Amino acid sequence: MEPRTEKQHFLQVIEAHGQMLAWLTPADGVDLMLAFYQVERADGCKLDQDGDMLLFQWGCCDWGEGASFELNSTRQFIERDGEDEEIRQLHLTFKFKPTESLRKLGEGNRWCHSPKDLEGFRSFLDAAPALTSVARAKPAEVVLEMELAG
Repeated sequence: MEPRTEKQHFLQVIEAHGQMLAWLTPADGVDLMLAFYQVERADGCKLDQDGDMLLFQWGCCDWGEGASFELNSTRQFIERDGEDEEIRQLHLTFKFKPTESLRKLGEGNRWCHSPKDLEGFRSFLDAAPALTSVARAKPAEVVLEMELAG
């Protein structure tokens, strides 16, 4: 599949699992992103050159719309054409009111470099306080966006 169409394709995956973007919990969203990554490869993105990776990240931030605690799962695609490369990122972000307990989680991230690393990545996520603390909580907002990052 083409990285440019990943957002639409992921929305179809969400619907195929009987879900809607706005109704996803972080646990459901992360599960869907991992399943999507496990079975779908992006055209022109070489796994052995970190061309198709997953990122899990969390922390409190303020992007000018007020503070929030964000839990994010991102799929990064790097298409290489000779010396040029194009980096696209599909972000699935869950935003929560930043309570004191969520602030105490700090911020951090973890990369999954290839599908063969999914088992260890899943083990990390299953134990990550940032995910376990909000796994089944209803976020204030769920955002899915595709970004040209480089």
